[in-house]
Amino acid sequence: MISTGIVFAVLLASCLAAKDVISSQKPFAAYSSDDALPINKFSQRHERSMLRVDSAAANIRDELFGVDYITNNNGTCDHGIHLMWTAQLGSSIFATPRIVDLHSDGNKEILVPTYTQYIEALDGVTGEDLPGFPFTHPHFQTLSSPLPVDLNGDGILEWMFSTYTGELMFLDENGHVAKTIKIPPLPLKKDWNKRPNGNHSTAEKVLSPMEIVTMRIERLIAEGKVKPLPGVKLPERLQRKPTPTPPTTARKLQSVDERAGSDDLDMDDGGAEDVHGGDEDDDSELEHDTHHGYDDYLRDEYGENPYDDYGMAPDVSEGIKGATIGVDGWLSPEAKESMDLVFHPELYQGSVNVDPEHDPFHFTNLDSGSAVIVGSDEIAVDAHILATPVIVDMDGDGALDAVVHVSYFFDSTYYSRAENQNILPDDVEPTNYVADAVVCIGLLTGKVSWLRLLHVTTSTVKDPAFGLSSPTVVNINRGPLFDVFVTTTSGHIFGFDGRGAVLKGWPVTMAPILSSALAEDVDGDGNVDICAGDIKGNVACFRGDGQEIWERQVSGAVSDTPTAGDVDGDGWLDLVVSTSAGGIYAIEGRHGGILKHFPILTHGPVIAPSLLLNLNNSNPPAIPETSKGLHIIVPSHDGHLYIISGPTGCYERIDIGEKSSSMVLADDLTNNGMLDLVVSTLSGSVLAYSTDTPFHPLKQWGSRIKALNGGTASEGHIGVFIAPESRQPRDIRGDRFQLLVTIVDSRPNSHRSFNPRYVLTVLIGTRVIVFQGIFFEAKSYALELHSPLERVYANVRVVLSLENGQHFEDMVALSFNMHFLETIKFLLLGPFLLVVLALSFVRKEHTIKMTQYMAYQYNARGRRDVYYVYDE
Repeated sequence: MISTGIVFAVLLASCLAAKDVISSQKPFAAYSSDDALPINKFSQRHERSMLRVDSAAANIRDELFGVDYITNNNGTCDHGIHLMWTAQLGSSIFATPRIVDLHSDGNKEILVPTYTQYIEALDGVTGEDLPGFPFTHPHFQTLSSPLPVDLNGDGILEWMFSTYTGELMFLDENGHVAKTIKIPPLPLKKDWNKRPNGNHSTAEKVLSPMEIVTMRIERLIAEGKVKPLPGVKLPERLQRKPTPTPPTTARKLQSVDERAGSDDLDMDDGGAEDVHGGDEDDDSELEHDTHHGYDDYLRDEYGENPYDDYGMAPDVSEGIKGATIGVDGWLSPEAKESMDLVFHPELYQGSVNVDPEHDPFHFTNLDSGSAVIVGSDEIAVDAHILATPVIVDMDGDGALDAVVHVSYFFDSTYYSRAENQNILPDDVEPTNYVADAVVCIGLLTGKVSWLRLLHVTTSTVKDPAFGLSSPTVVNINRGPLFDVFVTTTSGHIFGFDGRGAVLKGWPVTMAPILSSALAEDVDGDGNVDICAGDIKGNVACFRGDGQEIWERQVSGAVSDTPTAGDVDGDGWLDLVVSTSAGGIYAIEGRHGGILKHFPILTHGPVIAPSLLLNLNNSNPPAIPETSKGLHIIVPSHDGHLYIISGPTGCYERIDIGEKSSSMVLADDLTNNGMLDLVVSTLSGSVLAYSTDTPFHPLKQWGSRIKALNGGTASEGHIGVFIAPESRQPRDIRGDRFQLLVTIVDSRPNSHRSFNPRYVLTVLIGTRVIVFQGIFFEAKSYALELHSPLERVYANVRVVLSLENGQHFEDMVALSFNMHFLETIKFLLLGPFLLVVLALSFVRKEHTIKMTQYMAYQYNARGRRDVYYVYDE
């Protein structure tokens, strides 16, 4: 059993070691009422409305009345799109799926995280489930897309799923759970919203996270309850002999996943003593917080506490029986028996059934224990993940990190159940605790590198602090580390460097923002800009120092992240945004003007981000003006899929019969050289469409965000692709191989005044680097690469990195020396067959002719019988 003293001694050592890494932060904002919400020119605007008019009235588009007059009279056009197959899944699809090559065999699969219970993997050719899928868990919920990661460094990919309940779960290619990481809860003062200074302004003096954690440890050392580890040098104020204090009352530890050390739990963006626990003058005794959140839930369900290994948890007799994980789900015995008639369970059970002791929702596979200490006037708020994280080496230590926008709140559905109503203390009102934070956590060690608390609100304010947007990672200042930008429902766009320090000029403020920020050079000056849209219809772009470039108001709320691309074919980037009013806008990237033929009005809200690619199916194009430019492909809640030509404005509307909130994906699913589209719906349907457009790697868009931060169409812009002669799946024999790679850069000349530098990195999986080089020209290169040291099927990724941190990539499935044993087989069998063949000829040539003679024998009747006898 690990004692409390050892736990805090380890905590002290880790805090002192992290002192140089963690810096002071600007304070967060806390709002207990709508009166405290920030006011700016964006938030004070009224939402615009849309009105459809006929072509005769098109010239009366008068924005003085706050109305966008729309005409969809640009004509219709046929793009040769036909339905290939459909698949019906077991739950709704909110997050965008991902087109992957699970087994690195050259065949495409569609990895679909449904909202509840299921992770599906569909064959790209037929739409059928792959063996080992769907992965099923009764408590699995997700609103985020899967991300590739190589945990073991063996070149084989695992897939990370972030769950509603605050876990990072990793699945291998066969549906096995390889690892889980739990985001720790957030300690807050119970009465933070009732104190006189409950509403904080950015001018308040607050404590840095290091000061907060240090004060807690100093108090424990002063009371003599914690002894430092040998060899750890303490500050002078801690080397004094501790003053005896009266013993505290019953103290217990609330256990959480030890992958996030307690030193990081208070690393908020200015953990003010009135909101966040640990103020210096707080003499309240530490006691056990009766709230255990989802840990209690799991303990009740499965009859075992995941932290019993550390001696920190009470005993529980037994849990609910019959809860299984895997393809059986909650099927009744009769249903399971009937399933045996149509398939053989032994083909699936081993891949997806997780043994209870390896259940990621039932145990922790971390290295050491940790705990969250809460005072009698504090409460630990549950962590939830409502957006897709980002996987990147954030702090430059060579190890992968996950940057997560975490929401902290008490789930009303869970705590309203009769069996859970006594979990929270009586003096805690669940609606008073809503917060969001940016958490950087190491995927290999499971330790929280830093945490920045952004906002604390109640759930009754107009815009509670939920983390609904994914972080955007880019190198805005061309420094040694990446920077991260995150939008909030309070209307802020925060910018942090790789170690969590606030960037100069940030945050900037708009109206509440529900979507992520886009990082792209929209004005053509060679520097990355940050663009976002809010619920008032404001679309704005800011430079790296937070200065506004331009802003434009559209009709309706901007529902998702803008997509960038050269829509009209003039060589400059444009932004495409969709709104809750049903409008699809194409906005000029340099000045913010709306392009000709836009906006296009649909008959329902457009919630999904737009896909941009060129669907011209002839070379040269039948319509010359469409030789350049892109098509906008986006589903609407009117049950249709819209395909809009950027240069001409003509559109095609395909009836899919269901609402969709996820992005349309594009890839060659069948390996026939033609481009295919994948549409997923809120009803749980996945639809695959074929097109008459030849496939090209620059048209590929297999996930919501391409590579690390790609929200821009590569066609007509910049990208990298593997040449066709190197794209064929094949087995590489030997220790070296060649890869033909082409860098494409069609940006305007103003970009080239900065002497662009292209960094090409070739990886096996996501961690094994086999080549890295710097090039200064956009052209084709033949790369001589080293093969991996082990025999493996793997995805070879070619990543193009720019100085501003933008990434572009292409991928091909290869195997390395996997068929080497076949060569050995023929080497051993060949000589043997030759010897046998030679001996067969030698035997015939030396055959001796046999001599024949007659023998006589008399039978019982006296007759003579003749026998022929042969002698060699």
